[in-house]
Amino acid sequence: MEVVINEAQELYVLKQPMGYSCLGFDVVLREIRLMATRIKPLGWLNAHVQTLQRGSMEAYEVYRQALDHLRQSRIQTETWFDEETPAALKKVLEACRRDGTRVRLWYGDRHSGRSWMDENDVYGTIGRSGGTIRIPLICPPRSSSGSALRDGSIVRIDDVIARKTLWAHRKFHLPETVLQAISPPMETDGQRYVVEALVEGKTHARFGSWDEAGHWLAMQSGRCLDNPEKDD
Repeated sequence: MEVVINEAQELYVLKQPMGYSCLGFDVVLREIRLMATRIKPLGWLNAHVQTLQRGSMEAYEVYRQALDHLRQSRIQTETWFDEETPAALKKVLEACRRDGTRVRLWYGDRHSGRSWMDENDVYGTIGRSGGTIRIPLICPPRSSSGSALRDGSIVRIDDVIARKTLWAHRKFHLPETVLQAISPPMETDGQRYVVEALVEGKTHARFGSWDEAGHWLAMQSGRCLDNPEKDD
C-alpha cells in the first residue's frame, strides 16, 4: 500500500486496490497515544508518544506497526470512545448499545454545548464495529452496521420510544434560529419554497410549507422525536 503525505490538507493519503482512504495527522497521533495508555501489550508506544513529529512518515509507520501488532495478537478492544467523551455519556451509550435503544442524537460543540443542527446519521441504534479497535456506530433501525459515531461531539441523546433525554451537555442549546416567509416564493428544480430557516442570520434550510418548517424546528429542539425518514 502506497502512502502519500498531503501537507496542505494535513492528511496521510492511502492508495489501496479499491481506491483511496485518508487519515488526519492529529488522528494518527491521538490513536497512538490512546493505544499506548489503553492497551497494555502496546506499552512500547509510550517511548514514541513524546518524540513523534506530527505529519511525519515515521508517525504513520508507528501507527501501522501498532495496528499490525493488535491484529496478530487477536486482541479486541472494548468500545473505543473518543478521549473527549464524558464518562457519563459513555455509560449511556453502552447501555443503549446493549439494550438496542432507539435514539436521537444531537452533535455540537463540546465546549459551548451549541447544536450543529445536523440532520444526517442522528436517528437509530448504537452499534459497535468488528475488528481489532471496535468503535461505536450509529445504525439504522434493524441493522447492525452503520456510520462511525462522533461520540466526542455529542451534546444530547434522547430515547425515541420513551421520549426522554438520557444525557445532555449542561449548556446544550440551539443557535439563534428564525423562520421567515420567502417573498416571493422561490422555485428550484420544480420545488416551491415558501419558508426559510435562518440560523444566526444565514439561510440554513428552506421548506415548502409552514407546517414542514415548524416540524423541522420541533425536531431540532427535541419537542418532536419522530424520524423524518419514516423507517418504522
